[in-house]
Amino acid sequence: MTNALKIVDDDDFQNGGAGDTVFPLTLNQVADIVLHCRDLTLGLIDLAFPINSGPFQQSMMKSSKWANLFQDVTLLTKALHERDNRVSVMPHNFWSNHNRNVVVNSSLWQSEYGRRRRARRPFEFVRFLLDNRDSDANEDPPSASELRNLSIIRNIPFVIPFMQRIE
Repeated sequence: MTNALKIVDDDDFQNGGAGDTVFPLTLNQVADIVLHCRDLTLGLIDLAFPINSGPFQQSMMKSSKWANLFQDVTLLTKALHERDNRVSVMPHNFWSNHNRNVVVNSSLWQSEYGRRRRARRPFEFVRFLLDNRDSDANEDPPSASELRNLSIIRNIPFVIPFMQRIE
């Protein structure tokens, strides 16, 4: 579906589901898929970083089993968001209306000697963002809530209103 969204033009997308159109879904069907993809992406982040999880390393091991599904769903969600920006399938403020309070403390965004690192797996980047060799060893590891917020900011930032993201 992600590939179909990238190659179908906006007219075929809007007229989908009727007759010989290239895109087989109607806008109502697409709206249902958009709702489920947004919620599924947020739900997979919750599964990757459960509230009752142990230390950070344990949560990273558990999250790896969701990595492929998360990557696929995130790509589809991003493609749906891009199309919604052009065609307006969903109501205004739909993307940020998910009943979550996402707050990212700037102290979590630490990098080693100012260098950026690239991660290979969708949830692995959090380890690199939090890596700081000069930090106090007694410092508490990030909470599951902080890890979730970082995942949302990194993968689907459009679910957070722009003004909230830049604060």
